[in-house]
Amino acid sequence: MYIFSVDEEQNAYLVFPNKRALKNEIAATGEIHFPEQDSNFTIVAVLPEGKSSATEVLHIIAVKDQQLFSMEEFVEKESGSYKQLTMGDFRNLLSRLAKLERDQWTMQVIPYQILK
Repeated sequence: MYIFSVDEEQNAYLVFPNKRALKNEIAATGEIHFPEQDSNFTIVAVLPEGKSSATEVLHIIAVKDQQLFSMEEFVEKESGSYKQLTMGDFRNLLSRLAKLERDQWTMQVIPYQILK
């Protein structure tokens, strides 16, 4: 399973897995809690510089029987005092999914707003 946040400029940032939560494999009948309960892990939403609000979209992607990406494919980018893992343009993610058979993956899309 993978969770990406995509900003208004279509930049894709990997939320899960990450350096603190590497294990993204779950059984087909299993559950995952992210962040794990009692993990002392916090997700912080950061507004783009100069903006008072932004709309972003979470893409939760489950893939059968294979890894979609390796952690080495992501570049660490600083945003203020926070670090983000990016793969660049969201179209990179979509082209990777397009190479898979459609019955090998599913995606849930959840829009959210960040307000100052």
